[in-house]
Amino acid sequence: MKKFFTSLFLFLISSSVIFAADFPDVQNDNDHFVAIKYLVDKGILNGYQDGTFKPDELVNRAEATKIIVKAFSVPYDKTFEASFPDVKKDDWFFPFVMASKEA
Repeated sequence: MKKFFTSLFLFLISSSVIFAADFPDVQNDNDHFVAIKYLVDKGILNGYQDGTFKPDELVNRAEATKIIVKAFSVPYDKTFEASFPDVKKDDWFFPFVMASKEA
């Protein structure tokens, strides 16, 4: 799924600019290097807390929701009420899920 999203965004952006790698597991010759760098620079992607990107891992639904919310500039930095039994207020993805529901 992560490959799908990065491929989609690669298609949508210009690939003429070359950047230095932000993640040790994403090399300059990675097929999605430019798309990843572009999305990181735009604040849409930020990788994992350990400093990796994990380009070969699947994107879970919480991560996909965060990507979509940030890509479409949906406001997520406000107070929301819990609406789903499996999304708790202290979950890292809570504001993104609630913002997507509201949008």
